[in-house]
Amino acid sequence: MVPELSPKYMEHLSFESLTAQQFLVLIIEAAKKLNWNIGLISEEGFIAYRKQSNASQTEELKIEINGKYANLESRYTGLQIPKKHQNKENLQALLSIFIGLKNTLNQDEVAGKYEALRTNFVSKRISLLSQPPSTIKEDIRTFIGIFKTKADYYFTPILIDVNILIFLGMFISGVNITSPDQANLIKWGANFTPLILKGEWWRLITSCFLHIGILHLLMNMYALMYIGLLLEPHLGKTRFIIAYLLTGVGASLTSFWWHEEILSVGASGAIFGMYGVFLALLTTNIIEKSSRQALLTSIGVFVVYSLIGGMKYGIDNAAHIGGLISGIIIGYVYYPSLKKRISNF
Repeated sequence: MVPELSPKYMEHLSFESLTAQQFLVLIIEAAKKLNWNIGLISEEGFIAYRKQSNASQTEELKIEINGKYANLESRYTGLQIPKKHQNKENLQALLSIFIGLKNTLNQDEVAGKYEALRTNFVSKRISLLSQPPSTIKEDIRTFIGIFKTKADYYFTPILIDVNILIFLGMFISGVNITSPDQANLIKWGANFTPLILKGEWWRLITSCFLHIGILHLLMNMYALMYIGLLLEPHLGKTRFIIAYLLTGVGASLTSFWWHEEILSVGASGAIFGMYGVFLALLTTNIIEKSSRQALLTSIGVFVVYSLIGGMKYGIDNAAHIGGLISGIIIGYVYYPSLKKRISNF
């Protein structure tokens, strides 16, 4: 077993002495006292996000009411390293304040606050609206789960599997696992200027599935897995794989155009492209408003940090930038159809 990719803690709470309306008002008041940003609200629950700070950029709180019971969930959703037991502590703090408010319940005041909340209710269930960027329908809780396809996580594991299988094929054929030589990289399909000019344009895509050593592979596959979990459920599998391949080619073309002569491999150009797609969508109303700023900051910092790291000798930053820009363009191209899909949901 490995830690969940978006660590969480859940509790099941009975509120038999309260009505669902009273419970909703009191639990929201408790969240506000803990400085959570209240996002989506319906008569069946709400979603909130931790107010942005250096230590906590994307923590999510979700409350779903079902009859006389409520499901409470706290989870990490960003790129930061989770603090041990933080999700459990979030819910314990929430319930502690909730109990205090319950013991001083003023029914008339609570009724007035509920009426005020109703003006902000959404029409759909919280459980349906709490899809990525924060979660997917089926969480990945085991190592094997990373590589298995799911309804909203379909092409991401396929891409991960293909990259790993190609790397294993190179290793089995005798290619050095830590520092493959140029001849072998070219043989396996690297982006190599002289051969591209001779008409081997297929290298623009095959190079996106090759890696220079196991560390390069692992870093790229982690980044791909993370952005896939966030983005593929929003795009759908067809849009996702098209965007991945197009941004991969865009990254390779940029590298080919920028350098007088280049030998380049790696999935990072396409992966930067997918981060570009997500960044574009984060500037629209496709992503729920209350989580947008936190995710925009988290993803933006990651991209900037990676680009700065790419200035080192031997790293093809032109491919990264080309992939990122092409991804941003594709994100905005996708926006009208994605907005229409949400409207029809």
